[in-house]
Amino acid sequence: MRLRVDGYETSLCKTSAGGEYEYIEVLLRDMRLIVDIDFKSQFELARPTATYKDLLNSLSQVYVGTEKKLFKIVSLMCSSAKQSYKEMKLHIPPWRTTSYMQAKWHKVSKNKGESENSSSSKCIKWSPPKIKPKRPSGSALTIQFSNMGSINCC
Repeated sequence: MRLRVDGYETSLCKTSAGGEYEYIEVLLRDMRLIVDIDFKSQFELARPTATYKDLLNSLSQVYVGTEKKLFKIVSLMCSSAKQSYKEMKLHIPPWRTTSYMQAKWHKVSKNKGESENSSSSKCIKWSPPKIKPKRPSGSALTIQFSNMGSINCC
C-alpha cells in the first residue's frame, strides 16, 4: 500500500454491518480520513428517478475525506434514495436507511479492536501479501510421466 510506504498510518477496515465491506482508514494527527475506492456504487438503485441519477452522477467513484463529511453525504444520498423510492411507489429496503449505510464506515476503537457503535467492525494494519514460491507447472499426471524416463509405446 503506497500510503504506508509514504509514512502514513493506515489500516484496512472491514465491517460486517450492512454486509461485508472494506475501506482504508488513514490517521493524521487527530484527524481520521476514510479512503473508499468503491464509494459511488454503494448508492446505485435499480430504478432511480432522474433527480436521483443526477445526484448519483455528481458523486466521485472514490471517496477521500473525513468521517463527518462522509456521513453528511450518506445522509443526503439516503434521503434522496428514499424520495426516489417513494416517487417510484416502491418499498424502501432497510439496507437503504441512513443508519444502516453509515454503519459501514463507523470508527473503530484502537484499544479494543471493536467499533465504538457496534461489535461488527475491525481494522487491521496492512502489510504486503506473502508470495508463495512457484511450484512446477503441469498436472500431477504430467509430473508423474516425466519422472518415468523414456517409455516405448507400440
